[in-house]
Amino acid sequence: MGVTTGATLPLEAICLRLSMYCMASRNAAHAAELQHRVTLVRALNRRLAEVETAQAELVAQHPDAFIFQSFPRCGANTVA
Repeated sequence: MGVTTGATLPLEAICLRLSMYCMASRNAAHAAELQHRVTLVRALNRRLAEVETAQAELVAQHPDAFIFQSFPRCGANTVA
């Protein structure tokens, strides 16, 4: 089997290919589990982006934010 990136394959095909070393009867279950986990990670990434946006907005509203942002090596989480 050649090496492929999987970039053009649908998620179901990638999941089945990754679980090819399991018994054939378990491939579908492994693919479903992997697809579920990918869905959860994508949802968490979306929520994290929302939290980071809200954090940036709240920091921007604070009257002393510029003081904390001027400190060296002071990132967004430290300022918040």
